[in-house]
Amino acid sequence: MSEHYSRIEDAAIAAMFDGMRLDMPGLEAVAAALESGDATAAEAAYLRHYRDRRQPVLDWSGEGGFAVDSSNWDFLDPRPDTITWRDRDRLRPHIRNERGYCFDRGQGYWLSDYTLLDLADMLLEDRVFIPYHPEDGVQQVGSEWNWEHMPPPGGAGQRWPMSLVYQYCLRTLTQAYWLTGDDRYIAKSLRIATSYIAYVPHKSDWMWIPDMQLALNYQQLMPFFLSWDGLAPRDFCTIQYFLSGLCADSMEAVVGAPGNQLFFNGLGLLWLAVGMPEFQAAARWRERGLRETTGYFLDDAAYPDGSSKENSHGYTAGTAGRGFEVLKLTRGNGIPDPDGMREAMVLRAEFLAFTAKPDGSYVWTGDSKRGSGLPFVRNVAEAEGREDLLYVATAGERGSAPARSSSYYAWGGVGVMRSNWAADACYLYFDVGPFGVVHGHEGKLAIEVVAYGRSLVEDLGIHTYGQDPRDAAFTDFFLGTNAHNTILVDGKGQVRQATGPKTVDAPLPYPWHSSASCDYLAGDYVEGYGAAPDIEPRFARAGGGHPNPGIDRSVTHRRSLLFVKAQEEGEPEYWIVTDWLDGSGDHSYEQLYHLVPTPVAVDESARTVRTTSPGAGIAFLPTCADAVEVEIIEGRPEPDLQGWYCGAGGNGRPVPAPCVVYRTSGIPAALIQTVLWPTRSEKGELPRVEVPEGAPPGWAQITLPDGSVDLYCAPAASGHHGHGELSFTGTACLLRLADGGDLRSWDLVEGSSLAYRGRALVG
Repeated sequence: MSEHYSRIEDAAIAAMFDGMRLDMPGLEAVAAALESGDATAAEAAYLRHYRDRRQPVLDWSGEGGFAVDSSNWDFLDPRPDTITWRDRDRLRPHIRNERGYCFDRGQGYWLSDYTLLDLADMLLEDRVFIPYHPEDGVQQVGSEWNWEHMPPPGGAGQRWPMSLVYQYCLRTLTQAYWLTGDDRYIAKSLRIATSYIAYVPHKSDWMWIPDMQLALNYQQLMPFFLSWDGLAPRDFCTIQYFLSGLCADSMEAVVGAPGNQLFFNGLGLLWLAVGMPEFQAAARWRERGLRETTGYFLDDAAYPDGSSKENSHGYTAGTAGRGFEVLKLTRGNGIPDPDGMREAMVLRAEFLAFTAKPDGSYVWTGDSKRGSGLPFVRNVAEAEGREDLLYVATAGERGSAPARSSSYYAWGGVGVMRSNWAADACYLYFDVGPFGVVHGHEGKLAIEVVAYGRSLVEDLGIHTYGQDPRDAAFTDFFLGTNAHNTILVDGKGQVRQATGPKTVDAPLPYPWHSSASCDYLAGDYVEGYGAAPDIEPRFARAGGGHPNPGIDRSVTHRRSLLFVKAQEEGEPEYWIVTDWLDGSGDHSYEQLYHLVPTPVAVDESARTVRTTSPGAGIAFLPTCADAVEVEIIEGRPEPDLQGWYCGAGGNGRPVPAPCVVYRTSGIPAALIQTVLWPTRSEKGELPRVEVPEGAPPGWAQITLPDGSVDLYCAPAASGHHGHGELSFTGTACLLRLADGGDLRSWDLVEGSSLAYRGRALVG
């Protein structure tokens, strides 16, 4: 390693001592050495203090088991709640020298080729394998450790060095030292860390310095460092200098951090305050850390109903679980619990539980990766005695089922229409909310659909943040509207990243109706359409991002969803998607449904599409087949990407998958209305879907396989509407008739009158 990046100047260490509370008990020898002008003795005394002091209670527990932890170079399994430098013999049996896991946002977790010692031995040779960039293999960073090393084209690109600087690889070296007693591992880990600290002032402007993560990571490594008799006082002081100086200063300089970034900035400061109380700034770090971590669950990053201002469930669920870490830090170190945090965590647990898919996973909104928020829900349920949350978190093995199966969060704009809490339930997620403060995508009014327990229509999440040429087009695709289950206008997508809104300051005024027979929710998109709105500058390419050629505001989109529930056990249930496009001018419109990789069959005359793989499936049936064209796009590379999915192929690369496209064109108001019909098998009988003879647009008649008939009207605007024997005043109406025409049930959405066959049912 270069001498230029290998040593911190004496003046920097002296400045660190100037920032300490030298009158604190335990630091007498440090103060005396400094008073006598012996800086070397002061450094040695400071190291002795850290070994002799009462260790603060810090949370060391793992994130989610061996697969999750080993994909972050952590082979200590299970991880205890606390670790001190004296715990080597106690924890050695828990260090697993086994093949660890790789991780990819699309594919999930799979076994790598490398054990703990394989990875550590490669690091001794300055060779690095990053488990969450497995496509890049092992990279040689050079004996001087080039922190800005770039893998060859076709890999992770700039994401690779940005991942390297988190330095989770040091966990592998320190744990290898505890496992084997080989000094080479611990010496190498310290050499890498101190080299990085000396490099930081010389870094390139584009490099990401993850101060909040390093505040945690370096302190988690400290017990391993302290356990080594060969630890040099200067190396120890170099790490303390970085944490108390450059690292803390950077976190304190953060202003307006959004979403999870707010939480982790606060958590980093709280770790410093608890782990390093000898510094004068510790009280300030603690105050701000508590304010920001609590604020994440309160008004700073959450809405009053528990939904998140960060419209990305993966980040929401992942960060929520770290709230317990805050409580461990406060309770273990005599700090009062933050006001309101426990209650806010309960609201967040409710949100994650009641929006979870039947398999327990969350929807892939925004920059999400596959995962589940139910471990957090279970912890809250057990701590608070919530039987309903426990039922969801344990898939019905414990607790009691929630009182409601469907939910709407009016602040975050999240609607869930669910048949029941069984694993084979039907489920639809409807996003009518704002873009989100960070990690959001251009997918307002998009849906996800689970048919009898099988997830078939999905949000695509994002496969990578990479801006390498191989990834750049896919990154843009997954961020944009054309990768979401909503509407394109003239081939253009939504532009909220340019126009907003990203948050709301009041509950959204959209109609939500939920009864025993149906659920209804509607929302609108009015911010305009553009060909290539600017992406967030977080990963803007050299040479600029996407210039916005102008926003077309001539068209607005209103979508409503109706879930028709089974009235008796075994009856079918289904959804009706109604898209109204209003405005001016002549336009083309595309209604998109992104399927998981599965074969489909198309009936060209009826414009219907259905999945044909064995087991549960779904069919798409337009109410007016003559008004639309249908196309299945699968794996299209140009003129623009379409028909792709993440998670079904090797290394999580995007793979071809069917995208069902319904098209129409003309001068608004235009209508595309589609029945989504879940089937329990690929041969399940389908209903007959049509517009009643002579009815105006918005009316649909669904004749079920048993002969019963559902009449539904979702007009372009609320008001008085009628056709045949049915009339109503309101926003939407559903009438359910037995075979022969007798009334079974009815539902009126935001209405004042309803009459059928001359009989007034309402008003």
